[in-house]
Amino acid sequence: MQRNFNYSVIIPHHNIPNLLQRCLDSIPRRNDIQIIVVDDNSNPEFVDFDKFPGMNDSSVEVYLTKEGKGAGYARNVGLKYAKGIWIIFADADDFFVPNAFSIIDNYLDNNADMILFKSQSVDSETFEVMKRNVTTNSAIDEYLEGRLTAKNVALRYYVPWGRMIKSNFIRDNDIHFDEIVVSNDVMFATKAACKTDEIQISSNIIYCITFRKGSLWNSKRNIDIRIKTHIRRNSYILKYGYKEDIIPVIVCIHKWCKHSLKLYLKCLYIAISSGVLFQGFFLYIKRKMRNKKFHN
Repeated sequence: MQRNFNYSVIIPHHNIPNLLQRCLDSIPRRNDIQIIVVDDNSNPEFVDFDKFPGMNDSSVEVYLTKEGKGAGYARNVGLKYAKGIWIIFADADDFFVPNAFSIIDNYLDNNADMILFKSQSVDSETFEVMKRNVTTNSAIDEYLEGRLTAKNVALRYYVPWGRMIKSNFIRDNDIHFDEIVVSNDVMFATKAACKTDEIQISSNIIYCITFRKGSLWNSKRNIDIRIKTHIRRNSYILKYGYKEDIIPVIVCIHKWCKHSLKLYLKCLYIAISSGVLFQGFFLYIKRKMRNKKFHN
């Protein structure tokens, strides 16, 4: 008999078992919460599989994959096994704040397809407050100030964590993660945002993002993949007519590559070859000027 769950929490993992355990410890053990861990071909030098986090926990389902295709593939595996009404994503090196699921419970019967929350960010070792998630939080702040719609926020919130999303909505729209080394979550979040107007925004914080050396987010490798994915993202939202939510490629190149001339030139070539270097640039500048005027 299939067990019914309100929530399925999906966590991809690779080579950081201690941090995965911290993440698991932040999730309450309840009969209505399905916890799914998908290991992405971790190295036995880093992971003792006999003592793998969650393996002997009846509340946790552990799936060990050997394909080594990255977090996007691992999340897609997790989606196949998810039985919850709502899907919640977490990264293995992050964790939920203490009252997260008390807040989440308030939205259990909500009619929206997705609920977007604020997050906090800290250094993984020192717990010093960081600013990694400023884009998602600032978009929610602009919504609360009446300057953005819920759709605008969703289109600028292209990370999987810090949200609840209906499992039926994901399946009905056949939305999956890209199976690429980095930015595997961008198109998942973008497609979800474009395909629904049933979006609710919350000012509550449910999730803590961590910053650590060696993480993919902190890596300057594969910037070209990030740029190509961002180009796809812009093209996709243009197809749906949301031109004001384009973030120009030239802005991303400057932000991501400014400390490496070689990377800068490589990504400039990609954007120029695609004919999208300044796509949406003037709308972006206009938006920035409007925001500056508002704050002044």
